Amino acid sequence: MSICSVGQMAYHQLHKHNYIEVQLPLSKSVANRVLMCTAIAGGDLSEIPLSTADDSVFFHEMLSDFRMGKTEFNARSGGTGFRFMLALLAASNGEYKLHASDQLLNRPHDELISILKNQGAEITTEANTYIIKGVSLKGGDIDVDVSQSSQFLSALLMVGPLMKEAPVYKLSSQKVSFQYVRLTLQILQDFGIEYSCEGDLMKLKSAEFAQPDKKRSEKDWSSAAFWFELALLFPGLKFCFPGLKPGSAQPDSIASDYFAQLGLSVFEQNNLICSESKSCPSDKKVYDLEQSPDLFLPLVLACIGLKKECEFRGISHLVFKESDRVELLMENLENIGIKCRYYDPGVLFVPGNQDISEKEVVINHGDDHRMAMSFAILSLRFPQIKIPDMNCVSKSYPEFIQEFNTVKKLIVN
Repeated sequence: MSICSVGQMAYHQLHKHNYIEVQLPLSKSVANRVLMCTAIAGGDLSEIPLSTADDSVFFHEMLSDFRMGKTEFNARSGGTGFRFMLALLAASNGEYKLHASDQLLNRPHDELISILKNQGAEITTEANTYIIKGVSLKGGDIDVDVSQSSQFLSALLMVGPLMKEAPVYKLSSQKVSFQYVRLTLQILQDFGIEYSCEGDLMKLKSAEFAQPDKKRSEKDWSSAAFWFELALLFPGLKFCFPGLKPGSAQPDSIASDYFAQLGLSVFEQNNLICSESKSCPSDKKVYDLEQSPDLFLPLVLACIGLKKECEFRGISHLVFKESDRVELLMENLENIGIKCRYYDPGVLFVPGNQDISEKEVVINHGDDHRMAMSFAILSLRFPQIKIPDMNCVSKSYPEFIQEFNTVKKLIVN
């Protein structure tokens, strides 16, 4: 982390203020989809700009092993890599073993497995292992329930060109995190695969992968959200994020709009995305996070740190993440003296003007990387909050601990 100087800004009338430069990881959402398409298209995986996130590193390892003819793979705790790999193996002739952690296997996969079986693959379980007998999948009409996870559909879309008959996907009415499907479709277009959408029907219009001249790669908006949280808690701190792309197809690029409602100004200047805190309107904050669930924790804790009344809707599917995020969050909030109420289906209400308890509290992050990072940021403003080891953050943002410790020194000094 370093200090960069940003010059005059046309609309913000700033002159050479110092900004803390934060190094963000590459987006694993983008990287994993590019890796998957490159592997199917027969491209060179070593040419892909790789996210340092464990999820991307382990997925790259599995795909490389697959290309070398290996038949046994370990997804560890990477949900995206596990689901994408499961679909790829089911669509590839041969018998394979796919291992995963207990934490990952407790997350939902039944919908994807059921579809792959109906398409002709044989999938059985043994301890922490799926045994897959892959075939040329049938294709044709495929009903997909995307009310729990959009990754099922993304996986099926990317193996769609391998199917015998052009697939037609019929989607459930509730579509959580559907912007990630749109990201998948954009990356498929990069590889020459066209599609059409009409109502709840989605069709692939071409089946031949082509290697793009340049592979898509960009910094991660989901990771930037933690620093947006920090900028609000410490209004004197200003940040810049090299490589963060304005107008990105990443669903969490909407973070700039959501945090703006709390008084954060996020703007582009000199090819940098920068952020700084302004005055915060006093009205109640209402967020619908059905399409951007990874913003839930930094937004909630920013509101609590600012004593803002807030309501979060569309979060019922957070039970299927690395932890039951709502339940674990409420447990931790109670321990630090914050009251909140959860209503079905998927609404959390947090009253405003609540003081965080002054007693020392150790947060239970449940090895959930986003829980650990969000509370770590809050602990800089409220040092009575203690975070146990944060090794779990390597799942999405291995550089976070170093960046966090550096900015902590700036705050303390």
